[in-house]
Amino acid sequence: MTHEDAIVTKVRAAVAGQVAFDSLEANVGHKAVARTPTVPLAIIRRAIVEDPQHPDDALMIDANTADVIYWDRPTSDRNPHVVGVQVKRDGSRRIFFGVIPPP
Repeated sequence: MTHEDAIVTKVRAAVAGQVAFDSLEANVGHKAVARTPTVPLAIIRRAIVEDPQHPDDALMIDANTADVIYWDRPTSDRNPHVVGVQVKRDGSRRIFFGVIPPP
């Protein structure tokens, strides 16, 4: 299993297990690249674009988004790829994939 596969597997398991937002980083076992409230949603919204390999799992921040956390997915691509968890105000959560393009 590659490091990328391991991160994605751990994030999927955390989402399926409804792990509390504040426990996600410890549960996944890797330091997150960014998370709210340390990084505001407005910044995260502008930083991450759709990953063409995962178009159905793009990050869609809206008024119902409460929190976001994401980790680096090591790839051979020039731009960093990430996997994360988006938590809605109703407590529901979903996995997302994205790319961080150059500034």
